[in-house]
Amino acid sequence: MATTDVRNSDGAIASRAAAAHLQATRRTSPLKYTPGFLYILALFIVGKFIFPDPRDTVVEWGQYHLSWVEVLMVAAAMMAMAEQLKVSYPGVDNTIEAILMGAVAGIQVVLFALGAAGVEPLDAIFNNTEFLMLTLISLTQSVVAILINARTLRRTIGVGDNGQSWIPLALRRHRNDGAASFAHLSAASMGQRRALGATGYPPYDIPGWLVES
Repeated sequence: MATTDVRNSDGAIASRAAAAHLQATRRTSPLKYTPGFLYILALFIVGKFIFPDPRDTVVEWGQYHLSWVEVLMVAAAMMAMAEQLKVSYPGVDNTIEAILMGAVAGIQVVLFALGAAGVEPLDAIFNNTEFLMLTLISLTQSVVAILINARTLRRTIGVGDNGQSWIPLALRRHRNDGAASFAHLSAASMGQRRALGATGYPPYDIPGWLVES
């Protein structure tokens, strides 16, 4: 039937798009799964040994003065936004990437807690306001990444796979091509339409104006 063809074509398009992305993903480097905030964490630790006072000016350009902590916070915010791209592909399960982001955020929470508790030598590195701010940014971006991955995956599964997307396509074809494009549906009787609704596809009766010429 036409409805089945529309649903199958819509599902095939979504399946081909997901398969193409997965095939390209397999060819990428394992570094793809490395959370970006892991680099920020390493940068923070290295900067802690290089810059004794992170609020001292490290970049001076005319009237603009940047301290190390300002550079680090800007880099962390940019990385947090860029990390969302990893989990924003429709129909692709990026749960691993989202979980790894959350793992890095969890490590930061543990490091800050140990530093705040006075555990040496962690207290000299992680018990400060700068690392607290980085931890909050990391926690926020990991939660947002998990939500984005769940919503994009759920929405794409619902398109073309559960029989719900054929109605808008049919309505658009009816508007663009006229009722003649669905003239072959006029042969379906009222009993056949009720049988279609009872089987669960589509989940409701076909509108009469769509069936009858």
